[in-house]
Amino acid sequence: MAEGLGKLAEKVEDLNLGTFSPVYHNDVLDYCAIRFKFYKGMKLVERGLYTVKFVLKKSTRGDKQCINCFISDIKVHTRAKPVDQGETMDFGI
Repeated sequence: MAEGLGKLAEKVEDLNLGTFSPVYHNDVLDYCAIRFKFYKGMKLVERGLYTVKFVLKKSTRGDKQCINCFISDIKVHTRAKPVDQGETMDFGI
């Protein structure tokens, strides 16, 4: 998947819009990140794995063009197992 997002990040950067790119690829650490806009739907659980379908839309604000990612569908791929985060300590401070 990182290869696909990496190629997508490259295509967005090649547009040279000069604005924030919602898709990021780090060549050195070989990871990708994507930032979605205005998702209101299924509550996501930390460490869960999801299949996310999204669309990129280009809009114009003033004299600048922006690209945003909008989620069109999310499905749970794998639910995360609960993690024991330990006991909360109270030192009375």
